[in-house]
Amino acid sequence: MKIRLSTTEAIASLLNARNGETLSARERHLYREALHALVRLAKSELMMEMKSNVKKLTASPYLRARAARSAERSRQQQFEFHQDR
Repeated sequence: MKIRLSTTEAIASLLNARNGETLSARERHLYREALHALVRLAKSELMMEMKSNVKKLTASPYLRARAARSAERSRQQQFEFHQDR
């Protein structure tokens, strides 16, 4: 049977594994908040990657070609701008 921990439970077990008895209340709070921030960051990165993959899979060939041409024009303009200096 697979046991699934919530984020809060997983963070609590990490704090307890990190010599929870020797940490002050302030240190426990800082570790807990830092771990929550890392979880939020990982979730947002995963969501952005999923959205990007869905966009790539669902875009029509015409839209992909148009986006590629637009990116190429942007790179050329940037190169020409830097060349004038």
